[in-house]
Amino acid sequence: MSFSRLFQRRSYSAMCSLVQDRRPGGFCFDNCSRNKLLEEKGLVSYKAMKTGTTICGVIFDGGVVLAADKRATEGNIIAEKACNKIYYLSDNMFCCGAGTAADTFMTSRLISSQIELHRLNSGRLPRVSFQYY
Repeated sequence: MSFSRLFQRRSYSAMCSLVQDRRPGGFCFDNCSRNKLLEEKGLVSYKAMKTGTTICGVIFDGGVVLAADKRATEGNIIAEKACNKIYYLSDNMFCCGAGTAADTFMTSRLISSQIELHRLNSGRLPRVSFQYY
């Protein structure tokens, strides 16, 4: 089975369980009063910047759902309409990338190869918090 087909199946099943386990919620405006107070004291808040990439991660009881758009832009021009931004690292890890597509692709390949070497040397998958120095 291809990676994309496997990823779609895992994503679909994860989304189905997310919909079934949906908790009541909505928008939370708890920080509005705090932000107003900070502005009155003269602290400047960060300005939102448009980067052109949409990446989202949602944590739920059964795991994590990752989503990303597929457009690669160069300024106002859409250079690629089918650019993958979710990369396979190992059976238990994926990552999302924003920025230069070639850099994120090669960086994820490098990390994936290091994780595979670790798995072969140790006989087990690294934990998600595993770091290389």
